[in-house]
Amino acid sequence: MAGEELQTQYPGIPIAFEFVLPSYGWMITLVQAADSRIQTIQILTTTVTFAILTAVKSLDPTMSFRAGRFAFAMVAFVALIIIGVIARSRGAIKLADLSKIYKRWLHFQEPEFKKNAVYWAAEHFQFNAALIEKKAKVSVAMSVLFLIELLFLLAWAVTSPSF
Repeated sequence: MAGEELQTQYPGIPIAFEFVLPSYGWMITLVQAADSRIQTIQILTTTVTFAILTAVKSLDPTMSFRAGRFAFAMVAFVALIIIGVIARSRGAIKLADLSKIYKRWLHFQEPEFKKNAVYWAAEHFQFNAALIEKKAKVSVAMSVLFLIELLFLLAWAVTSPSF
């Protein structure tokens, strides 16, 4: 399709094209924030877990690490850490592939080039939004596991014979 025909058929191409580059920046920022939340939950959980273990053991050296409640708490802790590692290592953000643009797009006239850029930016935006949503759900699941772990650690600590 000729450039003039495209401009007539899609008069919003120049305006929409202005959002292409910023949309990738927004998504990179949001994916980094989602990964940061996951990492923060892992760090907080590790810190709180070892602080509780240290405090409980120092208050009552006879506390058994073989208790069922303690084991359940540690299962929740390990599951949380593993889920976090998997969530952070999977699901890379989708960006424009400059080698494809070079090989396949450089022959396009400007309106066609911009139309294609808007289309692929929209496709990548939807993919990246779904990735962010998955990571947000993982953060919620990790928070629930953290709560479960804390409850089991509390139950373990208060059932101590010397408490």
